[in-house]
Order: sequence, then structure tokens, then C-alpha cells
Amino acid sequence: MASCDLVAAALGVCGCSGSIGDELEYQICAVKQIESSKSKVSVEKPKRLCRYYTNGTIDTPTLTVIETYIEVGQRLCIGDEVPEPRTHSTSVSELETQFRAKSSRPTATWQPGGEIEIEVSATFTAEYPTRVVDGELFGQSASIRFRAESFRWTFSDGTRVAGREVEKGFSEKGEQTATAHVLLSVDYKLWGESWVIDAFSGEVASNELRIGVIEIPRRTLLVAG
Repeated sequence: MASCDLVAAALGVCGCSGSIGDELEYQICAVKQIESSKSKVSVEKPKRLCRYYTNGTIDTPTLTVIETYIEVGQRLCIGDEVPEPRTHSTSVSELETQFRAKSSRPTATWQPGGEIEIEVSATFTAEYPTRVVDGELFGQSASIRFRAESFRWTFSDGTRVAGREVEKGFSEKGEQTATAHVLLSVDYKLWGESWVIDAFSGEVASNELRIGVIEIPRRTLLVAG
């Protein structure tokens, strides 16, 4: 799990997370708050007889009193109790959206391919081109980028070697295996801003290579004395 930085927080991103499996996965989560009031339905209100003074008040008497029918709740009338003031409340709802991307797996190859002899070196190569996945958050552009930071190899005979391309031979015949492991870094970009670098990282394994190691019999030439 990776936490979002201040740049992301300022843009309304509430959380970022990453996971490591056969591929590296990264997710950006953003929340937008929306204020809303209850909608009012127009209905005909009942009316009542109301009396108030000509100055518009119910507590400052005048010589004349106005008497008329008004809608219930429209105003205070003489004899009404003054209610406590009420505050207008609005409800706040949240809309959440997510943008998720996967890295893809590195590719491992070896040359010459097929079979090799004991103690003969082969060339093992790993490839991971930078991958950019484009998407949207609330209708605005967003991108997630996966790029290779380092490479290492593991072989079935216990050998460990660092590097994108390595040379390796085997001392025993039979089937051997080789796997490349690539450390990926994740960057993301929101709404046309600059890339946020190294938001998450993780190591992903390539396809497994199978190498046939053979021993070719050598003929012994006997020379008569």
C-alpha cells in the first residue's frame, strides 16, 4: 500500500494503492463532494385567517389592523407564538471514481535457443518497455506509467546474476530454467500536471525459460607407438 503525496491530495485524490502479483497493479481513487438540498414539490397550501398591524408587525400595535386570508406558514399573525430560529441544512454526498492500470509482464529470451553443451555460455536477455496507461478521473485526463528500474536473473542451479543481459553456462546436463525479475517503478499524472515520480514500486517475474543442457560424447584418438 502506498500513500498519496501532497500534490495528489491537493488535486482531490483520496488514496492510491498498489499490489504485486504476476503483474504490478496500481490504482488511483478520487472523491468529489456534492452539496444538495431537498427538492421542494409545489403543492397548494391551506389558508387561514390572519390579523396583523398595518406596520407589518404582530407586537407593535397601530390604529388599524389588517385582516386577510393567507397561506399557512406564510407569515406570523397576531396571537401566534414566535418560533425558534432554524438553520437551513444541506446534505453532502460523495461521488467516488477509480482509475486502475496493470504493468504487463517482462519478456525473457535466450540465445542460441534450443540446446547448449555443458560449460558453453548462452546469452539471456530481459525486456520491459516503458508502459503508459491513459484514463480519466471525473472526466479529466489521468495517466499511470510503469518503467523498469533494475533487472536480475535466477537460474535453477542456484546462480543469481544482476543485469538486463547476462552470459551464463551450466556444468550439469539436463533441463535448466532461468527467470528474469524486473523492479518496476510507478509514476502517475493527473489533469495535465507534471508526473508524480516513484509513487509505488515492486518486482515482477518474467516468463520462465527452459534450457536443454547436453553433453556430446568425445571420441578418443589412439595413436600407435
